[in-house]
Amino acid sequence: MNKSLSFFEDENIPTDLINWIKAEGYEISSVTEENLQGAPDLNIIKKGLLLNRIILTQDNDFGKLIFTTSISFYSVIYLRPGHFDGRFHIPTMQSILKHRKLIEKGTLIIGQRTDKKIKIRIKKIEQ
Repeated sequence: MNKSLSFFEDENIPTDLINWIKAEGYEISSVTEENLQGAPDLNIIKKGLLLNRIILTQDNDFGKLIFTTSISFYSVIYLRPGHFDGRFHIPTMQSILKHRKLIEKGTLIIGQRTDKKIKIRIKKIEQ
């Protein structure tokens, strides 16, 4: 089991991607497991912080909340474009995980894939 990172998946993360993350040895819990289906994003951010888990989402509202409020958060990975087959995002996650030493409390990571090009942005946000 990989103890260095653990994830908290938003409702919009496809099963194929969740299964890949688990197969790679990472711990991942879900909004469903925590009975937060349909909960406001602020509640999900608070739960991710409480659990010390990286929120994995395809929803840009998390970034908007982080930049427009003073909410503390653990970390967020935002995968773009959203609502694709989970296998589409596996190469993006592989690229992000190559930089796992940069993923810490207070980081917002945006992974964007277009065809075969993947762009990763990691921003540390002072809290």
